[in-house]
Amino acid sequence: DREVLKREELVEAFTMDGLQPSSGVFDVEKFQWMNGVYIRETPTADLIHKLRQFVKDRVVLDYWEAPAEEGAPVKPDMLPQLGMLQIAFERDPEYAGKAVALEQERVQTLPEFGPATAFFFEDEPPMDQKAVAKWFGQPHVSDLFDYLIERLNEPRASLPGLSASTGASVEWCETLIRHYATEKGFDKLGPVVHPVRVALTGKTVGPGLFELMSVLGPERMLTRLQRARALVR
Repeated sequence: DREVLKREELVEAFTMDGLQPSSGVFDVEKFQWMNGVYIRETPTADLIHKLRQFVKDRVVLDYWEAPAEEGAPVKPDMLPQLGMLQIAFERDPEYAGKAVALEQERVQTLPEFGPATAFFFEDEPPMDQKAVAKWFGQPHVSDLFDYLIERLNEPRASLPGLSASTGASVEWCETLIRHYATEKGFDKLGPVVHPVRVALTGKTVGPGLFELMSVLGPERMLTRLQRARALVR
C-alpha cells in the first residue's frame, strides 16, 4: 500500500513471483508527482544548491532552447524564467533562496521553479486580467490599497516587525492584513487577501500571502501596491 519506497526497500521487497510478460507502462504524470515528493523531502539548502547548478547547466539550457520534436507536445517557454532565476541567484542569493523555499511545496520538477518564482524577480509581474476585473472592482479595494500604502510609507522605526534591514516579518504582515479586515468588519479574510495577492503577484494562487509579503519586503510591496492602486477606479 505504498507508492514511494527508498532504493534499499525496493531491493529488499523485490521478487520474481507473480511477474507477467507484458508491455511496461511509463506514467509521466505519476513520475512527475513522485518527483515532487522527492523535491519536498529534500532539505531546502540542498535543493537550492541543486537548482543553482541546474539553471546554468548548458545541457538544460540547450533542451529548453531547442524546439519540441515532431509529434511531441509543445514545450512551455520556461527559458526566460529559468534565466531570471539564474540572474537572481547571482545578484541576491539570499532573496532567491527564500523565494525557492516558499515554492518548494508547490512544484513537481526543477524547471517549474522558473515560472513559480518569476513574480518575485519581475519589476512588474504580468497581471491576470480576469483577476483584476474580479477583485480590483470591489468597492473597498481602493481604500484597502490606500491603507496598506500608508502603513508601508510610515517610518520603519515606528513599526515593530518592519525595518529597512530585516524587511517585514511574517507576523507583522499577518497583523497588517487582519487589522484591516477587523477594522472594516469583514468576517472572512478572502475579500482582503485576494486583491492584495493579485496586486503583489499578478496571480490568484501561490504561496501563503503573509509569507510571500515577508519575502518581498516593504519596498517591493509598496511599489506593487502603488501600481495596483493606479488600476483601481
